[in-house]
Amino acid sequence: RAAKPGTKVSGAVLARTETRTECSACGVETTVPFKPTQGRPVLCRQCFQIKQPVSAPLSAAEKAASELNAATAELMAGASKGDHAAVLVEMVARLPHA
Repeated sequence: RAAKPGTKVSGAVLARTETRTECSACGVETTVPFKPTQGRPVLCRQCFQIKQPVSAPLSAAEKAASELNAATAELMAGASKGDHAAVLVEMVARLPHA
């Protein structure tokens, strides 16, 4: 039955492809919402969640900045105790050498 132009069709069901396959990691039979591509691994839900990174790893620059911030905070705590000369020597020692 055709709908009139400008009217909404209610109760429409969207087709979703479900494919039965075997998990490439653990071998359990699973279904996936796509047609697997030959040569690419297919994971079950549990293996997929295990493989997901918790968070993106820090870049070298982000890691260096984080370490510098931590070192600066530590050194500033020492400076607040009045040991300015020792803090300056320590800061110079921590500078990257080219």
